Amino acid sequence: MNLKNKKILVTGGSGFIGANLIKFLKNHGAKVDNFDTSVGCDIEDYSLLKKYIKRKYNFVYHLAAFSGSTRSNLEKHKAFRINTLSTLNICEFITAYSPSTKLILSSSRL
Repeated sequence: MNLKNKKILVTGGSGFIGANLIKFLKNHGAKVDNFDTSVGCDIEDYSLLKKYIKRKYNFVYHLAAFSGSTRSNLEKHKAFRINTLSTLNICEFITAYSPSTKLILSSSRL
């Protein structure tokens, strides 16, 4: 796939996988935005997330998550908000504002 000048959003882009993905994408000529708390972007910020999706990316790599099985089990509501509702919001925003955007989801559990 030719990534040159493709507009790509990576949620959770400051984590290990996200940071390496961003580096790879940029090395192949993509224009990448990092949506991560470390750069002031909270995945639970409905308005900010909508603003980003309205930029009409070619691809969204959704890696943002509340991780860790112990933490997730202790803070179930927080894990649900971050991992489930945020994913739902991304899907709804893409459908409403950028239907040609391809969404790539990543899921794992340690």
